[in-house]
Amino acid sequence: MQRDTEGLPRTTSRHRGDGVTRRAALRGIGGGFAMTGLGMGFARRGAAQATPASGGASLTIQQVSLAQAQAAIDAAIADAEGRGLKMVVAVVDTGAHLVALARMDGAWLASLDVAIKKARTSALLLAPTAALGPLVQPGGPLYGAEITNEGLITFGGGLPLMGTDGAVIGAIGASGSTAEDDAAVPAGAPVP
Repeated sequence: MQRDTEGLPRTTSRHRGDGVTRRAALRGIGGGFAMTGLGMGFARRGAAQATPASGGASLTIQQVSLAQAQAAIDAAIADAEGRGLKMVVAVVDTGAHLVALARMDGAWLASLDVAIKKARTSALLLAPTAALGPLVQPGGPLYGAEITNEGLITFGGGLPLMGTDGAVIGAIGASGSTAEDDAAVPAGAPVP
């Protein structure tokens, strides 16, 4: 089996003929992604967890706090109202566990599951869900990924939430309109 420079297996020709690893494909879409508006001012108060790492050192993992999650949801809902949309907005932590959820009056009930799955997908793959669509097509490096992890969503509406140091602290997902509107609502919602 061929391996890349990090020692990870390259994808087979059955999946992708150019030998790109799944990790490299994700790095290409998720690496350096910065959430404008939702990252800096809002992520300063992120909850941190210390976890033992190999060699006895500790590893600090930032998680989105409930206050941050609610602020992100409030900002997204305000943006949706400004666009005349009825949305469901969900925020998850880095483990893809639900932190906060809101359904605007009149939003589709089906959008509850979709918003949560968009946030989970973005947290698990560290990428905007809109960028994943081409990668899960037959022949793509992530072909079939949308049927893993109890169902992932690979169209617009999920975005990673970044801490002040650029680390992912969670993700936000929005659903209730077109994929384009769903992607614009969390992206265009600056947190107060």
